Amino acid sequence: MRAQEGTTPASKPISLEPMVVVFGELGSGLIPFSKDLTLLRAINATGGITDFSGTTILLIRSGTVTGYNAEKLYRQKIADVPLSPWDIVLLRGVQGIAKQKPTSPKN
Repeated sequence: MRAQEGTTPASKPISLEPMVVVFGELGSGLIPFSKDLTLLRAINATGGITDFSGTTILLIRSGTVTGYNAEKLYRQKIADVPLSPWDIVLLRGVQGIAKQKPTSPKN
């Protein structure tokens, strides 16, 4: 049996709805794109940031990577960024991870 266009072999419809991908501190996920979706709204939709000091937000759009200071963005010292369909948002340098000290080998 051959699947019809737009369906999988199990006859489930394939969604081509525009999304934004977020890899966050508290959660990650696909956020449905809307015209009013911004960087902060997308991050908050996946749980937000608990400690944004030292955190860089990376926005990957069409192969171009742009970094934003999370603290400045959350304190509105820089303008929130409108998102486009299929943007990827990545939080980097989350304090909880950065504060971990390397363990020394035991001899």
